[in-house]
Amino acid sequence: MGDSEPVFAAPDEVAISAAKLRDDRYDFTFAEHALPDYRKSAVRADAPQIPHHGG
Repeated sequence: MGDSEPVFAAPDEVAISAAKLRDDRYDFTFAEHALPDYRKSAVRADAPQIPHHGG
């Protein structure tokens, strides 16, 4: 990722505000289109690899 603009500089606040709070196991929100598509690859590249899920 470049240093010119942070990835989370412009999340879609409308999408985040409209997302439903879920509490299946714990509180979480899934917001469709919270980041523009062109930013997703940079976020995924910077995220840690998780080899398996808990459960």
